[in-house]
Amino acid sequence: MLPVAAGLFGVVGIAGALLMTAGPGLILVALLLLAVATTVFGGMVVPVVANDRSHTAASIRDLPQAIEDVWKELLAVAVIAGVGVFLGFLVAVIPGLVLATVWSMVAPIVVIEHPGRLSALGRSRELVRGRGWKVFGVLLATTFLTSVTASGIVVALGVLGSGVGTVAKVVLVIVTAPLGAIASAVLYFEVQRDDL
Repeated sequence: MLPVAAGLFGVVGIAGALLMTAGPGLILVALLLLAVATTVFGGMVVPVVANDRSHTAASIRDLPQAIEDVWKELLAVAVIAGVGVFLGFLVAVIPGLVLATVWSMVAPIVVIEHPGRLSALGRSRELVRGRGWKVFGVLLATTFLTSVTASGIVVALGVLGSGVGTVAKVVLVIVTAPLGAIASAVLYFEVQRDDL
């Protein structure tokens, strides 16, 4: 998965860095780009997780092919969910956390079930219902492992504001992005089996 993550998140990381240096107001656009890339990548890793669960091998070609027929829906859902979660955080932190939790499975739903744009959001909410705290716990642990650890490494390197710091951030996003995507896909399959 890392070569695909490198291509996708490398471009998004560079674009995000350029947007953030262009002006503080563009940070929101950079965050939305990252949310969209994360959802799209989440859709791509669904067959990898499905194949792993059935003990069959997946190739790098399976990742882009996974979203070949649903990429428009995946992009639309990513933008809607990203804006919704951002507005939830803007209003207060808790609504943002709730929306991030209930919409956490949209990428696998779009890829596997093909429900349509807005229906994927409702379907994700339906799957999370009754399991909200467990899903939130997995998301929190994944976020801690990826974002907080990556930020801590960048700060520890002492290169937060330099060009090297930007490169380090992009590399860390590339390395950690698959974890969040895998967590979303695993959550989806576990909820389907009702094991969560």
